[in-house]
Amino acid sequence: MIAKLAELPQGRVRRADLCDWLAPQLAALDPQRDFVYGFRPVSSGHLLAGGAETVDWVYRHLPRNFRELYGELRRGEHVLADPIGYDELPLFFMLLAFPSNPVVFGTADVRTIMAGGQTVAWTNPGLSLRFARIVLIGAGGSGGGGGRNTTSTQQAAGGGGGGGGGYIGRGVLLNTLSNGNMVSGLGSSGGAGASAANGAGTAGTAGGNSTFAGLTAGGGGAGGGGGQGAGAQTGTAGAAGTGDVAGTAGGTGRSGSTVGDTAATPSTGPAGAGGGGGGGATADTAQANAGAGGNGYQSGAGAGAAGTTASRPGGANTRDGAGAGGGAGSNASAVAAGAGGDGDVRPGGGGGGGGGRARAAATTTGNGGKGGAGCQGIVAVISF
Repeated sequence: MIAKLAELPQGRVRRADLCDWLAPQLAALDPQRDFVYGFRPVSSGHLLAGGAETVDWVYRHLPRNFRELYGELRRGEHVLADPIGYDELPLFFMLLAFPSNPVVFGTADVRTIMAGGQTVAWTNPGLSLRFARIVLIGAGGSGGGGGRNTTSTQQAAGGGGGGGGGYIGRGVLLNTLSNGNMVSGLGSSGGAGASAANGAGTAGTAGGNSTFAGLTAGGGGAGGGGGQGAGAQTGTAGAAGTGDVAGTAGGTGRSGSTVGDTAATPSTGPAGAGGGGGGGATADTAQANAGAGGNGYQSGAGAGAAGTTASRPGGANTRDGAGAGGGAGSNASAVAAGAGGDGDVRPGGGGGGGGGRARAAATTTGNGGKGGAGCQGIVAVISF
C-alpha cells in the first residue's frame, strides 16, 4: 500500500472507492511468503469500542474471494492478526465493519504527505468516522563524502552509506487523537568529497523524523566521511532509523582494494534500506568498487547499483524503500572518485557513500566523491 499512497486524493473519499483501490493489492499477497514480520492483534473489543461489529461478523460478511486470505489471520472468533508492514489488510477489513453505515454509503478521510520536510496541520474529522490508520516512515540519511590522499602507498576511504528510515504503522480509535501536525522527515544532500591534499570527506546528514500524534519514525543516520592516511581507513555507516520496524544501517566505506560494504535489505517491514558504502583506493597501487544499496522490502528489488572502477558513480534507487549505491574509489592520475547514488524514490532509503581518492601528489587531480542524498520521509493518516 505504501508505494501507492500518492495515488489517493486528499480529503473525503468514498469508502467503496477505497476498498476498490485496496482489493488488487490484497489479491497479490501470499500469507506464507509475506506475513513473516510479526503481528499485532485487532480484537472484537477494539472494533466494538468504535461502533463496529465483531471480528467474526466482519469475516462472515467479507467478499468470498478474500475469506481464504483473512482466514490465515483469524485467531479464533474475536481476534484478527494485523501483519506488520501490510497496512492494507486491517484497513480493508475494518472498512467493512459498519452494518449501520454500509460501505457503499460511507466515506473516509485521507491525508498524506509524500514529500519530505513538510508540516501540515491535521484536524480530527470527528463523527461519523471512528478509526484511523497511521503510517509513518522516516527519511533516509545521506551518504558521507570520500576522503582524499596524495601520499604514495597511503589510503583514502569511501564515505559510509546513509541509514534507512524507520517505519510505524498503527490503527487507533479516532476519538483518541487530538488536532495536531503531520510532519514528514527531510532527506538531505550528501557530504562533500575531500578536496584538500590529505583530508577526510564530509559526513552526510541524518534523515529527519516523521511524526504524528506522539509517534516518531526515526530518520536514518548520516554516513561518515571517508578517512585517509597510512593503513586501512573507513567511512562510518549511517545508523538505522528507529520505529516499530527499524530501517537498516548503511554500508561502511572502505579503502585500498577492499570493496565498500553493501547495505542490508529490511527483513521486518517497510522501513528504509541503507545506502551502499563507497569504495576507496591506495595511492598509485589499488582502487576498489563500492557497495550496493539494500533492496526494498516488499519488492525485493530496487537497490542502487554499486559504482565500479570502470563506471564510478553509484546508482540511484529505483523502488520504494531501497537504498542507493556507493561511488567507487580511484587511484587513476586524472579521474575523480565516484559520487554516491541519490535516494531518488521515496520513502526512507539511504544515500550512497562517495568514493575515496588516492594518488601521489605529483599527478593528482580529482577529489573524493560526493555522498548521495537520502530519500524523503512520508506521513499518511486515513480516517474511516
